Amino acid sequence: MTSLIDQGLAHHDAGDLDRAEGAYLAASQEDAANPEPHKLLALVAMEKGLPEAAVSHIQKAMELAPDVAQHRHLFGRIRAMQGRLPEAAEALRAAADMAGPDRYTVLCDLGLCLEQLQAWEDALTVYAEVLAQDAKNLTALHGKAGASAAVGELPRAKATYEELLRLYPGDSDAQAGLTQVEGWIRDKVVP
Repeated sequence: MTSLIDQGLAHHDAGDLDRAEGAYLAASQEDAANPEPHKLLALVAMEKGLPEAAVSHIQKAMELAPDVAQHRHLFGRIRAMQGRLPEAAEALRAAADMAGPDRYTVLCDLGLCLEQLQAWEDALTVYAEVLAQDAKNLTALHGKAGASAAVGELPRAKATYEELLRLYPGDSDAQAGLTQVEGWIRDKVVP
């Protein structure tokens, strides 16, 4: 079993998605109770641009191992890519609850999903949790700045963009965001 997954991973790393898929399918047939090949098949399906096949595979992995945060995280990411944002947010919240100390990547994805849903206050709460553990997290800093601006908290948005530029001086998105927020402050405009 492991050798089939290893073969699939080697093909996957080499960019040969068809051979990787074949190895993962063989691994799933060899050990029908193992969720790992299904998770890997979901990744291949996404890379092939087949999101419904990816959903089918990751749902099988979740059925086999319902308490694995990584599976719910991937399901949430797939749903977000499909534009099914409420379902994505629900899956990402569940994944974050399951993930324990490794939850910060999941929370960043949840924050991005919440921003797309325009759930700005919820996004700010999520980003605050990430930044409490990793004050330099680029995704969370950008999210905090953008969500702060979206709720009209322009001084906090400005301070966050300035912190981003202090930490990441070449960040053109942070510079553009800062310029826009400074213009809103100067013109007394609330976005």
